[in-house]
Amino acid sequence: MASRYWVVAALFLAMPTACKVLRPLPLPEPERLVVLWGDHAVAKPRVHMVLLGGFAGIALLLAALGIYGVLSQVAAQRTREIGIRMALGAQPSDVLRLTLHQELTPALEGIGLGLGVAWAGSRLLESLIYGVSATDPLSFLMVPVFLTGVALFAAWLPARRATQADPTEALRQE
Repeated sequence: MASRYWVVAALFLAMPTACKVLRPLPLPEPERLVVLWGDHAVAKPRVHMVLLGGFAGIALLLAALGIYGVLSQVAAQRTREIGIRMALGAQPSDVLRLTLHQELTPALEGIGLGLGVAWAGSRLLESLIYGVSATDPLSFLMVPVFLTGVALFAAWLPARRATQADPTEALRQE
């Protein structure tokens, strides 16, 4: 316990010496600051764009993870149903098509609804966007295509596994 006090006392006594050693650094010229940080006229919009793009990327990733998680869980829960269909003589391609149709329909409806909300909300963000229109066709095309691909993969993978499994094993699964 006493050693702590000695350390604190030594640091306290060393403070004036440390302050003398550290001299104030000169400020750079304003021209150099402009080179380092960019022009103030575009610095604020640039920061807004970086933040907006970062949050949009995070939102897209979270949406993809959410879609994948929900659809793969729903498809995995249908393993018993798929096993019954296969035991009754259904073809794997028919079961796969039915499963994909039933799972992709709500996902596509949600993606369509999200596009509508994004289109309406893009007017609110128009003042923050720099260098691209608020209703950029590339963005409004690529995001739904990406999310549809995620939904398709999330529904297809567990359904394919279930159609390739032995129907008796699928029937025993609870």
